[in-house]
Amino acid sequence: MFNARGETVAEKPSFRDAFKKQRCLIPMDGFYEWHEKKPHFVSLGDQLMWAAGLWSTGLDQLSATMVTTESIEPIAWLHNRLPRFLEQHEVEQWLFGDVDQAKELLHPVSQTWVEQLKVREVTADVGNVRNDHAGLLD
Repeated sequence: MFNARGETVAEKPSFRDAFKKQRCLIPMDGFYEWHEKKPHFVSLGDQLMWAAGLWSTGLDQLSATMVTTESIEPIAWLHNRLPRFLEQHEVEQWLFGDVDQAKELLHPVSQTWVEQLKVREVTADVGNVRNDHAGLLD
């Protein structure tokens, strides 16, 4: 499934039911983003990141989608969208809050949080699914 835009996730027919009662966390060490045909790895160093997500089931499969918001400086140069990462104090509100409480989190993550991100260019080999080894992050 495609990413869910934070600006419309609560109203879009494809996401609104999951937004009401099927919110989840998507854990990640980091993510890849391409800029000017060059891949970059974005992370918090050795810290785990938690993105706001939605899950659903259908036709014997489980799927998830990530909520995104507009990107902010200092990372906006890399892409105009950014996963809506949840800070530790926001996790419970996202998972267990009512719809209005979850809507309160549909804004870009704080500038202080974004300033902690580490962005580094990595080998273009990350773009090939046959390559699957830790050396890709060197």
